[in-house]
Amino acid sequence: MVTDRYYFRRHPLWWVLAVFALGLCFLLPYLERTHSPLYMQAGQRVELIGMVQESSCGDGYLWLRTEPVQQGVKGQMVYVQLPRLIGEDGELTETIWYPAGSRLRVQGVLEVPLGRRNPGGFDEAHWLRGKGTDVKCVADEITCLTPPKGIHYLSWQARHVLYDKAHNYLREEERGLALALLLGDKGQLEQNFYRLTQRMGIAHIFAVSGLHVGFVSVLLLGLFRLSGCQQSWFSFLCLSVGLSFYCIVTGGAPSAWRATLMVLLGTLALRLRRAPAPLDFLALAAIVLLLRNPFLIYTAGFQLSFGVTLSLLLFVQPLRKKLHWIYYPRLRDSLAVVIAAYLGSVPLSAWHFYTLSLWAPIYNFLLVPLVAVTVPVLLLAVLLTVTLPAGGLFFLPTAWLLRLLRCSVLWLGNLSDGGQWNIGQPSNLATICYGISLLCFWCWLQGQIPFWTAMTETVQKMRLKQIGLLAMSLFLLTVFFCIPKPPEENQLLFLDTGQGSCALLRTKAGEVVIFDAGASARELNSCLAWYGINKVQAVILSHGDNDHICGLEQTLESVYIENLCAETGQLGRQDLCRLAEAAQNKGTMVRAITSSARLQLRDGTINLYVYDDGTEINNGRELTALLQLKKAAVAFPGDLALQGVQQFVEKQVSITLWVVPHHGSRFSANKELYQQLQKKGVRLAIISAGKNNRYGHPHQEVVYILQKVGIPYKRTDLQGAIQISLGK
Repeated sequence: MVTDRYYFRRHPLWWVLAVFALGLCFLLPYLERTHSPLYMQAGQRVELIGMVQESSCGDGYLWLRTEPVQQGVKGQMVYVQLPRLIGEDGELTETIWYPAGSRLRVQGVLEVPLGRRNPGGFDEAHWLRGKGTDVKCVADEITCLTPPKGIHYLSWQARHVLYDKAHNYLREEERGLALALLLGDKGQLEQNFYRLTQRMGIAHIFAVSGLHVGFVSVLLLGLFRLSGCQQSWFSFLCLSVGLSFYCIVTGGAPSAWRATLMVLLGTLALRLRRAPAPLDFLALAAIVLLLRNPFLIYTAGFQLSFGVTLSLLLFVQPLRKKLHWIYYPRLRDSLAVVIAAYLGSVPLSAWHFYTLSLWAPIYNFLLVPLVAVTVPVLLLAVLLTVTLPAGGLFFLPTAWLLRLLRCSVLWLGNLSDGGQWNIGQPSNLATICYGISLLCFWCWLQGQIPFWTAMTETVQKMRLKQIGLLAMSLFLLTVFFCIPKPPEENQLLFLDTGQGSCALLRTKAGEVVIFDAGASARELNSCLAWYGINKVQAVILSHGDNDHICGLEQTLESVYIENLCAETGQLGRQDLCRLAEAAQNKGTMVRAITSSARLQLRDGTINLYVYDDGTEINNGRELTALLQLKKAAVAFPGDLALQGVQQFVEKQVSITLWVVPHHGSRFSANKELYQQLQKKGVRLAIISAGKNNRYGHPHQEVVYILQKVGIPYKRTDLQGAIQISLGK
């Protein structure tokens, strides 16, 4: 057997893509430092006129392409945060939706997007860069100058028809699932259900990609065949227009355009009587999209779409050959596809989301075939409903399939809570080891080594055995590098969760304690995934206000919590009572604290006390905590008012770190209190408050008192997450 030394020369576009991607790695950091003219006007009030490029009903934001006359900017893309409407009861209501193609006048304040505020948290600046902009506009007034026209009007009407048919013929649960499958619109999808699919590793079914584009292509080509013009250039032109229109209707995701370009290139190759080259088509699609927006290379959606597709093209065929012992061809093909997709998605999911779904191959094997049937039936039902008078009858089988899909996801997901495992941020060494092991595994599957020149069959077989062992060794080494490790010293992290309070204690013994769950579930759970935390010893809730418990629901879904501690009366409040019941169903011990309690850690203790601040409001009785370690004593007074805070401080012997109560409210402190805290040994105060919150926290009087008394302080609203070392 002779190895083909020219294997990679048959795909020259991959060398072009490699050189192009390498050039982007050097150029993009320079482009990131080159800010747009609008960036220089951050903090100023502006008026922008432009056309909506992307928007989705219920998102609360849109992407606006400004006109050349605005501020000397030529076609600048701007992220616009839509104003919220205030109802008669004073609560925020839904925002107005402006479809793509609308011409708007936007008045608001320009802001510099925030970077990552918490470990593993959302990086707004990085996300906006992936869209090709470095500025956002917080709008307070929007005027629609002209409605959508041309192709945008048609796409708007098409989306309106899809929404209308779904609302008329499907129930609420099925409606949200149908719109997510058909358009990638997850705004009406039940959020608990969507989070479950994320933990199961099947959320990709809501991304418009090859499955959707492939079916639309088959439908259009079938119509051309019936008309007898399938081999004409006119049919190719109609196919291009039809697929492009479908991409516009669904929002123009990179996965949709990738699939469309590959289908069109494959059709063109057949039209020119050339052999299709899927690898080259994939490379060319990547080059086209990156030329349009180079910053797409940073985004998770782009990387997952192209990475998984590349893995499918490389691994499916050799896996089919290795699985020849399976008698049923369809079963063999399904297993090959699932394994290949999982191999390609694992490193990217770990890199971007710090998690792995252990049972994702099984879930995909069982559910993706059902999705592959549901999506075409759903598209056909919509088309037949539009074209036939009694077309609504075709939604009956669609509703049954959607119901079956939803029940299957819930049943499988609840068996193991989705099977998600937090692994922490993978190291560069782990990523390199996995990449090399994947390459060695591919060579072993191929049965040849394309990197070397001609060799005898005996030497080739010997080398392949060695490469197979090397692939296994590198994979085990990757697993070892991804095992989370506890910190070298005790650490306390105060998260920036908006207008809320949340602190995370990580001890050198591997214990984890959460003090309040904050106002943002995403930030807390991203932080737990970043550190590879899958078990929490205790969650201590000071009271049941939303800004202290909002993160708990998703935390219960993603990690195991041993103990949940809260004051007895607070557990009777509706939201906290519901969460406590959910915690018990997960095996968590709910501890109702009446007056005092103690949690024992390996290197310290947590003393819990209940105080009444004398008010009749819901948070009048608070569960306070004092964390005592060898070299630190940290006080968590919650949202206690002044009377309760004074009682709490008087009882303590020593306090080294003080969490300012009630986010720095003026009614929870005075000068005498902080003078007393100074005598207790307080060396640092932490103020947990949301950036630009509507309550004005922290109050200037509290900040002034801290400065006057001489106690240093840090603020999450200004600094983001604050990490404090508490010693070994």
